[in-house]
Amino acid sequence: METSREVKPVTWRMVTETVKLSKLQLRNIVKLASLELPAPNDEIAPDLLICVLTADMLMRLSFLSAEQRELILVESAPAQITGISNFAQLVFADGNYCTWTGNTGFLNLESGDTVTQIPVPPMETISYNLNELYRRGISQITKRYKNGKQPDAQTNVEEPADVRERPADGISG
Repeated sequence: METSREVKPVTWRMVTETVKLSKLQLRNIVKLASLELPAPNDEIAPDLLICVLTADMLMRLSFLSAEQRELILVESAPAQITGISNFAQLVFADGNYCTWTGNTGFLNLESGDTVTQIPVPPMETISYNLNELYRRGISQITKRYKNGKQPDAQTNVEEPADVRERPADGISG
């Protein structure tokens, strides 16, 4: 049993090599958070990390279009940059509406308008615990690098890991 843990800081390079977001998407998220693009070896601020992890999660939700993902990121940006404790839940209602902790209404995912009340009670709601998303995101990132997948000096963090031009890791075809 391990009694002491060496906690290494999560760097921008570690994050960019773990998430499935493009260089342009990452740049836009940084701009949306009103921050400057970190250097590859800079420790990532928690507020920026939750923005990146939320965007990465939204990319994986097949029921959302690209425009709806962008809308959610733009509209929830003020809540995201106030910190993870203030941006704790993201909720979808019937796939047509979205709300989050601190929001006073529901974002209509078809029109982009915010309504104070959904026209009919939702039959289906999906809720995402963003505190757990953050915890698991850090765990996944640090575990990846703890297991020997350290970034090398020639790694280009400007390109997502899945499109870098280099041989596959032990996969034969």
